[in-house]
Amino acid sequence: MSSARAGIHVLPLRTYLAVFGALLALTAVTVTVAFFDLGVLNTFTAVTIAGLPPLSGFVGKLLVLQAAGTAPGAVVIWSVLLGAALLVIVAVARAGSALFWRTAAGAPGAPVPALDGRSVGAIVGLLACVVGLVAWGGAATSYAWSTARQLADPSGYVAAVLGSDASAHERRRSLR
Repeated sequence: MSSARAGIHVLPLRTYLAVFGALLALTAVTVTVAFFDLGVLNTFTAVTIAGLPPLSGFVGKLLVLQAAGTAPGAVVIWSVLLGAALLVIVAVARAGSALFWRTAAGAPGAPVPALDGRSVGAIVGLLACVVGLVAWGGAATSYAWSTARQLADPSGYVAAVLGSDASAHERRRSLR
């Protein structure tokens, strides 16, 4: 691998693979959670989880697809991301239809137990955060880009921690 090619990645390959594995695991968790009855909030939650526009899940997927751009593995990234989104949409649609058409155990016409207030409050709070990410997505994206730039060039951090004396940094490095 040439030195020009080695400078493309900010993080080691194992970090990218760990993030990829975490995304796959969290997609499986999302599919599992899709089978919980959230009542009226089920539709909004389903659209959010699936990453449909204009919600924050879509913005995140769009940013990942844009970042993949013309990278060597862009086809794989696009395929996995869009395939996972399709699986989530299918799972949420199936769960929604199963919840809509199911009947409660027991006597016909028996009411389905409602969610308690804490559960509804937590769900509404999380969905409010999703709406906030949509409304202030520019600020969140700007913050993420700024963090990525700082991770790519740690000299500002090193100078802030060790001071402007470059020799102190070299002495510390030699102790390792």
